[in-house]
Amino acid sequence: MKQKIMILGFLVLLGSSISYADTVVSAIADSTITRAVESDLKWDNAVSSHLIDITTKKGIVIMSGYVDNLLSRDRAERIAETIKGVRGVVNRIKIRPIDRTDSEIKSSLLSAIALDPALKEQDISVKVRKGRVVLKGTVGSRSQMLLALKVAKGVSGIVEIENEILIQPQKERSDDDIRADIVRRIEIDPALQEEHYKVKVHNGNVSLSGAAGSIPEIKAIMNKANVNGVRGMDTSGLEVKEWADDWLRRQEKLSLSDK
Repeated sequence: MKQKIMILGFLVLLGSSISYADTVVSAIADSTITRAVESDLKWDNAVSSHLIDITTKKGIVIMSGYVDNLLSRDRAERIAETIKGVRGVVNRIKIRPIDRTDSEIKSSLLSAIALDPALKEQDISVKVRKGRVVLKGTVGSRSQMLLALKVAKGVSGIVEIENEILIQPQKERSDDDIRADIVRRIEIDPALQEEHYKVKVHNGNVSLSGAAGSIPEIKAIMNKANVNGVRGMDTSGLEVKEWADDWLRRQEKLSLSDK
């Protein structure tokens, strides 16, 4: 049965200091975080850093300004998330207005979809109104749905995307099979501590919960859960906890994986 995909956002819990192994870790200064984000943006060729303003409050990075497309906006956010001490990102970056009609945007997007080897055979339709795109149709996997979104975000002139793509797996998988696949993918990754996460699957919909050491780690877990048969994903139970950033245990796990 076709089912509309629902992707729920994850929570980032905030705190003033972290106590780990009886040692208090002082928070990194907001000004230091701001300078680090600005520096990394400056050296990234895919983002127009001179059009982006950065401020930081209690570890929360606030981004504003303009970029040419949604993909650049997402990339700027990912860069900020990788900076040590960042506990959350508020992305207020807007798409810079350009002189393109809705028909031109639609033509560019359909061409981009047709040129992608993983999407050209999929049933995807496009509607555009004032730069706002609605994607409809059916694909065989969640990864194809995410790819369609990524392709759309790279098209200039698109200011917003509404995803109504349905997932129709070519081969049905049981919930137990999907869960086992996800758990195994997490277990074999040296950078992840599998005991920190819980995975539940019901009717092909995955629910992830637990503690991660950083926002990029949460996104890594989401990527591991993106296996065949998954129809939807709820990540609202994932939290950022600095005590979960256990590098000693990760190094031990990495060394064991090389034996």
